[in-house]
Amino acid sequence: LKKINDERKTIERGIFEAIQTATKKKTVNLPQEYLIMAGHNQWPAGVIGLVAGRCSHAYGKPTFLFHLTADGIAKGSCRSVKGLDLFGALEKCKDILITFGGHSAAAGLSLRQEDLPELKRRLGETIAQTLTLEELQPQITIDAPLEFSDINQLLVKDLARLEPFGIGNEEPVFLLKNLTQIKPPRLMKDKHVKITAFAQGVVKPIVFFNRPELYDTFQNLDDKAFSVVGT
Repeated sequence: LKKINDERKTIERGIFEAIQTATKKKTVNLPQEYLIMAGHNQWPAGVIGLVAGRCSHAYGKPTFLFHLTADGIAKGSCRSVKGLDLFGALEKCKDILITFGGHSAAAGLSLRQEDLPELKRRLGETIAQTLTLEELQPQITIDAPLEFSDINQLLVKDLARLEPFGIGNEEPVFLLKNLTQIKPPRLMKDKHVKITAFAQGVVKPIVFFNRPELYDTFQNLDDKAFSVVGT
């Protein structure tokens, strides 16, 4: 099970990195498009849903990813963003879909590969009627600012009294401002980034889980001040 799971993570990371590259090369034009749509014959159908969710969160846009089969079918998985009824958008395209199902936030679908451009065009028009490009940005809700010196065992115990966290009782998200890095970052297991930060006379470690792309950011940060949002 562990071996299979590790292989899945490697494939998932590879797909996400391919989409990152596409955004840098403007193959996926984030500033001008209302959605992310991409497909490949090497992207397993069982993994693309996980990556679609990660992309919609990272880029703030509805994401449609497809496994392209040898017989000309595109089998897709998609994830929405706040304010968009994904299932309703797909219903408007059902005449070119072979199958589709899901709900407002996530869905699966299949169609002929030659119909992908038309699907993208229609979905773009539907999304544009509901959300602006300015609204289709990565968003995060911050519950409160926090001083670095406030992070201690008492705070941890107080937060534990609010548990269990989950749907309807989200874990509090805090903003830390004016931090500086005092040691080079560490990349752990090729996927987690650990830094040592200083603020208000306090030194503490911070770990960015599953954010390997931040390693280069902190490598080049030098002594510049930065802010962090986290739990």
